[in-house]
Amino acid sequence: MPHYVKCGDDSIAITPNCFSALRSLSAKFGNDEFIIWVDAICINQQDGEEKMRQIPMMGDIYAKATATYVWLGEGTSGANRAMKYLSTAGFQQYFKSRTGEIQFRPWRAAFSATFSRYSLTSHPFPYTMDNGRYPIGIRSFWVTWTRIKPIFLLLGLASFVNYVTTEDLEELLSRNWVDRVWTYQEILLSTHPVVVCGKRHIEWSRFAQSITFLGPIRLPRHTNVEVWWSIVVSRLTLHDSDADSSHSASFADLEKYADFCTRFAKSYGSVAYRFALVLMVPFLGVIVYVPFLAREILKRGTVNFVFFILAG
Repeated sequence: MPHYVKCGDDSIAITPNCFSALRSLSAKFGNDEFIIWVDAICINQQDGEEKMRQIPMMGDIYAKATATYVWLGEGTSGANRAMKYLSTAGFQQYFKSRTGEIQFRPWRAAFSATFSRYSLTSHPFPYTMDNGRYPIGIRSFWVTWTRIKPIFLLLGLASFVNYVTTEDLEELLSRNWVDRVWTYQEILLSTHPVVVCGKRHIEWSRFAQSITFLGPIRLPRHTNVEVWWSIVVSRLTLHDSDADSSHSASFADLEKYADFCTRFAKSYGSVAYRFALVLMVPFLGVIVYVPFLAREILKRGTVNFVFFILAG
């Protein structure tokens, strides 16, 4: 079914993807009027001369726009989970205080992540069932979640569980937008990009933080995190070289956050290892004590052994 937009007395044919993007933005702004520039509509795609005049101006258009909405396509259950996860990932509370002051506590974040692995309602890392392989610290959550999921579904509580799979990330981060290199300027040149998928919106600054957090984690290559990380770095480099950029502070913070995430990933392995050792101590004590109990029972008899224990 063809789609059209009304422009004065004319009707302009648009692609299904463009129609979906406009419908999503319309739902976001509701009845409020808003001005939007769409290259596929505002540039006559059939007029080569007009395109030659307009395309060189697109950099200024993106740079001076109040906001640039990067449309990744319609939402799905997997893409929605990925968007929800990317809007909160990264242990920001251990990097910045509520007042915005940088705290830089990767060890505390690693300690929190170690315990979060055993939560039934959320998990700090993506997990996968691809060939039975699990990214960093994932297996405990997957085993627990697969056992408890039927109960959550029965009680209608599955929507309260915050988790994401590497397949969900792949579905979102491998959208066709990534294959169109010329569209990177939407993010690279814009002062305020917003990533949109279906009905979900994420400010680029938050999206970039989540991608930065996932960078040091050993995720399968097909998730496309590396491609998006290269976009984050390119935008960071481009704006960081601009001494007059009003966003220089935020870019400096992102550089520090990248260092925080790298140290977090290294600390996490050490913390998880030590935590496992702590859990093993009482277990090893039981292993040592059980043979002693068995030997005493055989030697003294059950009744005499009970009196032996009570006597101290």
